[in-house]
Amino acid sequence: MHAGVDVERALEAFHSTCLAHGPDFDRTAAAAGRLRWTPVSYDAFSNFSPIANVNEAKTWDDCGGRYHVEGAIVGVTKARLDDKAV
Repeated sequence: MHAGVDVERALEAFHSTCLAHGPDFDRTAAAAGRLRWTPVSYDAFSNFSPIANVNEAKTWDDCGGRYHVEGAIVGVTKARLDDKAV
């Protein structure tokens, strides 16, 4: 627990929602809709994005509604690097 947050549970939720089957922009976006995450401007996430030349991006906050991780931000991007999707 950290400041009332079960960090292990929150990380497992992120992993199972966003990464367990490999990173997938569309699946993560669909999960965000199902879980009713609140969309936010990409600008709130862009400083954390490791990829230049992003083709598409979606970002959400309020992910803590289900897992009680206040202030969590989840963002996904579509981009290409050396002609490969990243």
